[in-house]
Amino acid sequence: MTISEHFDGFLGFRPIREIKSFLKHVPELRKVLSDHETVEAFLTAPEDGEETQRLLKKMFAELLSTSHTEIAACSQQLHTHVERGHDDALGDLGRQQGLARVIEKVLTDYPEDVGVFAAVFFMNYVRLNKGEGIAVPPDCIHAYLEGDVIEGMARSDNMVRILPSARWMSY
Repeated sequence: MTISEHFDGFLGFRPIREIKSFLKHVPELRKVLSDHETVEAFLTAPEDGEETQRLLKKMFAELLSTSHTEIAACSQQLHTHVERGHDDALGDLGRQQGLARVIEKVLTDYPEDVGVFAAVFFMNYVRLNKGEGIAVPPDCIHAYLEGDVIEGMARSDNMVRILPSARWMSY
C-alpha cells in the first residue's frame, strides 16, 4: 500500500506490442541491443507464442549483460534525445505514458544504469496514489522508482531467516 502521495515503479514485462513500439521509435534502445538479428526477428515475430517469448528473454539477457561503457554512452544519447523531444522522442506510447519525466528521474537517480533501458522500455510503468496498492505475483520482475510503500510478503523460498532475532529479509 502506498503511504506517500504517489508511488512510481515497474511491474512485470510490458505487452509485446509495446516493447516492439519502443524498439521502432527509440534508436538508443536498438543501439544498446547489439544483436540486431534477434531484434529484427523479435519485431517480425507474432505477438504471442513461444518463439516471441524466447526472443524477448534473449534480448533482455543481452541488455543486462551490456558493458557499462555502452550503457553510459547510450544513456547520454537518450538523455539528449528526450531533452530535445520530450515525450515525442519516445513515440506515441512514450507520449501517452509521459515517459520523458520517468526517464529523467531514472537518469538523475541512477545515471548510466542499465535500468533506464530495462525498466522503462521492457517493464510496465505503474503510478499509484496514496492508499492504493497492487499485488505482485510470485516470480514477477518488479522495481521501485519513487515513493514510499508498505510491502507485505508471504514466507517463501526467497526469504532468509536471520537468527537470533528472527528477522526476515528478502533478497
